[in-house]
Amino acid sequence: MLLPAGIYGPAFLILPNYFVLKEYNFSDLYVLFVGQLSDRILDQRGFETPWAHVVQLKTAELEEIQRHLSKVGYYREKIDGKAGMKTRLALGVYQKANGLKLDCWPSAAVLDYMRTGMGKD
Repeated sequence: MLLPAGIYGPAFLILPNYFVLKEYNFSDLYVLFVGQLSDRILDQRGFETPWAHVVQLKTAELEEIQRHLSKVGYYREKIDGKAGMKTRLALGVYQKANGLKLDCWPSAAVLDYMRTGMGKD
């Protein structure tokens, strides 16, 4: 199951065609919207669960979150300022360990929490 907007949007079951499209363009949203477009050709209904308004952090802020997650041992990937699956998984582990709202979403509130130094190492 893929939750591109975490709890703030629709959930998608991932089928083999998802990975075929992802070979062309690695973006989850690209793959989802190509699939959505092809579904709309046969059926005019939109998403069952609408997308909520989600504020995305700037690249530098996401890099700061990734650096902090690396420092505390939850993230061992490239610092790239992108909220990909591995960043969001590490963020969820961090949120759970610190008793924060568990949504795996990089938000200003989580970044502020990290900046205070209150988080568990």
